[in-house]
Amino acid sequence: MARGLIESCGGSAYLPATLVEADTTVRKLWRVPDAPEILLKSYAVFPLHGEHRALIDQLLKRFLPGDSGS
Repeated sequence: MARGLIESCGGSAYLPATLVEADTTVRKLWRVPDAPEILLKSYAVFPLHGEHRALIDQLLKRFLPGDSGS
């Protein structure tokens, strides 16, 4: 919602880097120099064994590169 409002009206917002990465690459959006970063923890709860284990491992790698999360 904030991203759409910024695109149509201008302004600024704190948005996750992964959400705007493509837009900053093509210079549609800009990162404000020296703006503080807000780091948030992520938690995942899942069964260790199950039919979706491969998918869970794939998703965890997006958050923890180099770590399967197990």
